Amino acid sequence: MRLLFIILFIFFINKAVTQRHDFMWLAGDNFVIAVDSLLGSLVLDFNSENGNPRYTYSSKFAFQYNYGSQICDHSGKLRYNYTGDFLEDHRHLPVSGYQQICETNNSCGIDPQSTLFLPSVNGKDYLIFTGKWKPIGDTEVVGFYFEDLSYHRIQYDDKADSSIVGPKINIIRDSIDLGRLTACRHANGRDWWILTGRFNRPEIYTIQLSKDSVSRIFKQSVNKFNDFGNRGFACFSPDGKYYCVTSKENDEKQGFGRVEFYQFDRCEGILSNRQISQLDSLESGEVGCAFSSNSHYLFLSTWHYLYRYEIVDGSLQNRQVIAEYDGKPGYLFNNQYGRTNFGSLQLGPDHRMYMNSDFIQTRYLHIINNPDSDDDVEFVPRANYLKAVIQTIPMHPHYRLGPIDNSICDSLGIDNIPWCWWRYQQDSVDPFCIHFTDLSMYDVKEWQWEFGDGTIGNKQTTEHCYNQKGIYTVCLIVRNENGADTLCRTINLNITNSQDLASIMNLEVFPNPSSGVTLVNINHYNPFRMNANIYNFFGEKLLTQRVYQGSNVVDLSDFKNGIYIINVIDDGRLMGSTKLIINK
Repeated sequence: MRLLFIILFIFFINKAVTQRHDFMWLAGDNFVIAVDSLLGSLVLDFNSENGNPRYTYSSKFAFQYNYGSQICDHSGKLRYNYTGDFLEDHRHLPVSGYQQICETNNSCGIDPQSTLFLPSVNGKDYLIFTGKWKPIGDTEVVGFYFEDLSYHRIQYDDKADSSIVGPKINIIRDSIDLGRLTACRHANGRDWWILTGRFNRPEIYTIQLSKDSVSRIFKQSVNKFNDFGNRGFACFSPDGKYYCVTSKENDEKQGFGRVEFYQFDRCEGILSNRQISQLDSLESGEVGCAFSSNSHYLFLSTWHYLYRYEIVDGSLQNRQVIAEYDGKPGYLFNNQYGRTNFGSLQLGPDHRMYMNSDFIQTRYLHIINNPDSDDDVEFVPRANYLKAVIQTIPMHPHYRLGPIDNSICDSLGIDNIPWCWWRYQQDSVDPFCIHFTDLSMYDVKEWQWEFGDGTIGNKQTTEHCYNQKGIYTVCLIVRNENGADTLCRTINLNITNSQDLASIMNLEVFPNPSSGVTLVNINHYNPFRMNANIYNFFGEKLLTQRVYQGSNVVDLSDFKNGIYIINVIDDGRLMGSTKLIINK
């Protein structure tokens, strides 16, 4: 009985600290016209059966054309969405008192990282931070800054399932840099550090948040760049050891991107070893930044280039150009096309990086696969054709960072108890081979994979090839000296009930009618060798394209207006069929 109690106690603690606060991302645009089957806001949901994000859409959310913020509860269900002037809860209802958050009418979400959500220590309330947006110049606006920094507690009543915004709490009474609000977990595993630059001064304010209250504020003179408008982002590395700020040189003729990189002591909140770099000499809008999940690499993006720096002994070295913008436009709506240049970067809970064409209407996301890899990083431009037009994606701090065990600041008795999470993806060449990627957190030291066919593995990220079709239960056990956690998923390798194929595999074709660029989505099924065949109304086959689980882009831009049939065939079986209308 005592052993059972210990196991249950460890399980409870582990699940209480999973902190999936960033597992749903919202993005949208309220300037589009109601054509071409647009479906409101993009909802990128990382709570999926295979660990890969689900691309869903909803017209219920408030529009996300600004740099809004969202936060989920511990289980990854959306709790609040803030657009910069409106706060809604999980029921899409306005939160009482939301008007007092922003005093400048729709200006608290215009610029990157203008607002920041953090969870309360009580596990049910949340804190939202923002500043008062101010223009620079009497007769001509030459830039912007934040006047003061403050926060509000959003109190949640679980009995009434409703929330209320508490009174304003002032933190800093001073002019500070616009946006770039981000935070890093303190080395004690409970408190937070919030950093923001002092406007037009070479200093950075450092704020320690302890038990939902500001316990300490100090300024660090680091010779930071002056910035008269927010053209960049701020980000911490997932392990909390590094801090990065990007900006744009204010010379209008040049407008090149630049970066400031620091080492960060999350025990004392001290920045050190500042390193600066000009990225290139080309004009750019925003300059994105994101660290790889293993904190070994820093990715930086301008309009034209994606760079990667290796972090060696605490400094940036070995710069690589990962990708260059190819100049290709992307389809928007109503036969309109837009740029798909590079923009903001955000590391996802699936350890991929996502990039959008910042504050430009687009229906695409660029994706960076394997950003942790030394030699296998992959940039996929316009990886997803979206059913919504977006302009920005949300920015999140790293919520899943525990204490530095056995350090001088490890004073609260909080341990890094592993939390297990992983994703899988079918190989595009051999359908019996599955790539497994570990996404677990909290100082994991050991990995044990059980592949469901009697074999096991102990690598953090691995590939396994099965000998035959089947339904397999795959489990990963992660461990360290403080505990363990397990997550199991079921993988269906080409096993179907021939009498009910449609209930096993969900086939989506979008948009329909289409102007040429079409999505064929294969959901809830791992195909063997699947093809999408396109026929005209006379039964003539016009196109065959290999398709995989997930979203597949089929270019029918050369097809004439008319009615077509799409048949999806896997291993000789008809898995689904639908009509498609081309109307340009």
